[in-house]
Amino acid sequence: MKNKKAIIATIVVVVFVQIYEFLVHGVLLKDMYNSSASVWRPEAVMESYIPWMMFGQVLFAVIFCLIYCCSKCTASIKQGATFGFYVGLLMASSSFVFYAVLPIPLALMLGWVVSSIIEGILIGVILASILKKAE
Repeated sequence: MKNKKAIIATIVVVVFVQIYEFLVHGVLLKDMYNSSASVWRPEAVMESYIPWMMFGQVLFAVIFCLIYCCSKCTASIKQGATFGFYVGLLMASSSFVFYAVLPIPLALMLGWVVSSIIEGILIGVILASILKKAE
């Protein structure tokens, strides 16, 4: 039963990550990406890289779930949120490096940081909610 719940949780997280990333990067931060368009691939070219982007998001979601399921988390919502917060911080840390090496607006980097932390927390809560029902 636990393995079945872990698989269901992973599928839910994969779908969540796809939707969340689209909303953050395709909607909320779109104007900031447009203001720094010279840094990015042209939109027409970028479309051919969507499978790579989606693969990376699926890989992230699966690894997040694997690490969570292998951890000693008790599947409480609080522990899930805390775990997600730490993973969100880990994800956000690379944003500072990208800001240092790419000519992007500070607001875009801060958007990445905040959205990464929120995403991590939400994934942790989703996992805890689903896996708690398995107990």
